[in-house]
Amino acid sequence: MQNGKVFLTFVVVMICVLTVWAARRVWPGRAKFDRAPSAASRSQGPPSAPYRVVEYMDYECRHCRNLAALLLDVFEKNYPDVYLEVRFRPFKGHPRGMRAAVYADCAARQGRFWMLHPILLEKQDEWLSGADAEALFRGYSRMVRSDEARFDACVESEETEKGILAEKGRAESIGVRSTPTVFVNEKMAVGEAAVRDLLAYSFPEKKAEAKP
Repeated sequence: MQNGKVFLTFVVVMICVLTVWAARRVWPGRAKFDRAPSAASRSQGPPSAPYRVVEYMDYECRHCRNLAALLLDVFEKNYPDVYLEVRFRPFKGHPRGMRAAVYADCAARQGRFWMLHPILLEKQDEWLSGADAEALFRGYSRMVRSDEARFDACVESEETEKGILAEKGRAESIGVRSTPTVFVNEKMAVGEAAVRDLLAYSFPEKKAEAKP
């Protein structure tokens, strides 16, 4: 009888621990949701939509690459009820990721972000392992840019990188420390598995697709 009570107590404790772990995994309370729009040219959908999905990402992050298609799928299948925005949180040790962000930001200034963004993620292995990543970035951008002279000036401008670093600083100021970090309204998830769980919870019809 005593053993049965001990076992039952153990089960209850484990359930509580796992519940707390799962909640922290999907919605850890380390960051404060930032409602201020940071990059209208890197967003899709009406800002007043009931679901606001904001991703903090780094182009060298493989988990960010893995989530790209799912985030777009969630947006497309739930439009116009979803606002999707991409914010940059590049890491100091990822110089190629920073350059990719520069190219993406310059594409955004010409209304071409959502054309170049998926290419940069799909080609991640190529430009990470290639000897001349800059040449690859230029090649990708030629497929989408409209004003070549303006685009080149943007890519070479120090102000472009300064703007991305300022965006990174704002992300860190609200507690975003790693990528991918995704908010769905006030709920936050950190890491690929947690983001998939949060999207499945927020958009139940996507539950099957949200599995790895």
